[in-house]
Amino acid sequence: MDDARLILLAVASSLGRLQVRMLRLSNRQFVASQGRLARVSRSQWTVADLSPPSEWLEATPPRTSLGGAIAAVALAQVHLLAMIEAEGPIDRRQACRVVWHISCGGGWSPILLRLAAHLGVSLAGSPLEETHGASLYQAAIPQRLKPPVV
Repeated sequence: MDDARLILLAVASSLGRLQVRMLRLSNRQFVASQGRLARVSRSQWTVADLSPPSEWLEATPPRTSLGGAIAAVALAQVHLLAMIEAEGPIDRRQACRVVWHISCGGGWSPILLRLAAHLGVSLAGSPLEETHGASLYQAAIPQRLKPPVV
């Protein structure tokens, strides 16, 4: 396995741990409020409620719903794992754009810039310049050319 695949595998693993943390928070139903327990619906949790905060979500707007961030991380993981599994060289710039997706429209996070440096990619000045407004929801998931070995 080449170095880009190993790096992306580590990123996908780290994002998986983040996703579990977010799911645990989203499943909490009660919070202490002035000495009493108050019921909180899942839709009220935001990225800002994650404690401790995650480096991966540093550029994510703090009022982003936790459900939206969970979905963004899941989609990014699918793309990263498909890139790892697909034959041929990794598109390192696309890998950075995939990871940027978890910021839910935010800017470049310091951890993403470090990832880009590890991958040898120089990103544009802003995500809009880099992606030209394209969304990961529109991007095709990389496909294997051969059937998987089970």
